[in-house]
Amino acid sequence: MEDNRTTMISLSLNTKWLIPLAIIVRLIFFSYGIYQDKHFKVRYTDIDYQVFNDAARFIYQYGQSPFLRDTYRYTPLLAWIILPNHWLHCYHFSKMTFIASDIITGILIIKLLISCQVSPKKANLYTAAIWLLNPLVITISTRGNCETLLCLLIITTFYFLYRGKLILSGSIYGLSVHFKIYPIIYCGPIAIYLWYRGGAITSRLWNIFKFGIISILTLIGTTYWMYKLYGDLYLQEAWWYHIIRIDHRHNFSIWNVLLYYSSTIPDKTSLATFAFLPQVLVTILLCGVWLPYSVLSKIHNNPSQLLLKLLNIIFIQTFTFVAFNKVCTSQYFIWYIILLPFVVANTKMDWKWEGIPMIVSWVATQGLWLQQGYNLEFLGLNVFYPKLLLAATSFFLANVYIIGQCIQDLIV
Repeated sequence: MEDNRTTMISLSLNTKWLIPLAIIVRLIFFSYGIYQDKHFKVRYTDIDYQVFNDAARFIYQYGQSPFLRDTYRYTPLLAWIILPNHWLHCYHFSKMTFIASDIITGILIIKLLISCQVSPKKANLYTAAIWLLNPLVITISTRGNCETLLCLLIITTFYFLYRGKLILSGSIYGLSVHFKIYPIIYCGPIAIYLWYRGGAITSRLWNIFKFGIISILTLIGTTYWMYKLYGDLYLQEAWWYHIIRIDHRHNFSIWNVLLYYSSTIPDKTSLATFAFLPQVLVTILLCGVWLPYSVLSKIHNNPSQLLLKLLNIIFIQTFTFVAFNKVCTSQYFIWYIILLPFVVANTKMDWKWEGIPMIVSWVATQGLWLQQGYNLEFLGLNVFYPKLLLAATSFFLANVYIIGQCIQDLIV
């Protein structure tokens, strides 16, 4: 109990100015974004934000489907969230919703760090700042990208899961899967976590059943609601598209070049069609079953350590999902950055000999790809093969190396 109070005091002292600073920095980025949009040809605002705004206009002005806006492929709930732009006649207003989600996520990260009872040395300003002062996170939220809303749903799921609020946690989890499909991969680790959280066997089974049924009912309920409102077009754009999509532009994925060539022969089955198979094998079986079983089965009667290990497992699983996905863009990186503070709080790595090489490999190979991406998209050079393929392969191998290091760090 004394150690927990010490940790809470340490976090309080370290973060008392961190949150105000995080808010100020975001407001500066937000204000500059409005200025850049007005005075420069290259806009600061994410093109997706324009899509969201246009979709909301179809609802607000015409009472029609948001999917009448080309390339809108999200839940209609997102378009509803953007409606205040039109109610208030302020194009940038809903960016503040994304920024608020970003900040609340950071606050919940701090609360979970306290709950995990990490040592004061590790639960310091820098651990929380991995999210709150991360330039990538700040840029994504202030440009009007909706990923911070999803991150808030996910971190809230684990916050209430730890507190034993299974109905609330399950409802939010089901909503997160409705919002974007990929969090469904977390169901395995969560079930194993609930099993090893303890209690009688009947109690464990009931907790798993309760969380699962609430999640499923929420997912089915919201999906059916949207289907009744917007019909088959909703299913096609918000669900099936993401399963069968072929996106070869600005895509870090190792499948990128193959997708490019496949796009020229759409009537023929290509190897890219089966890109999901290695992803399923590694993400679901390795990281979703074997890893949580191997790690969580060793922890007994320690809810805070169970939570910390679970969040580390979810980080590895999400990192793996993004690395092996057939579409991989920069905005996907925050799907696992949100969990990075818990990895840092739990790691046994030597940062000099292990941490720094991991960071350098991730940044350097990404930079190599961006160089070839610039040559392709801005200079119009044909670098698809072999340069872009080699760059994508290097980035993929760097990601695999990082995944291996994180798994070794967790199970040793």
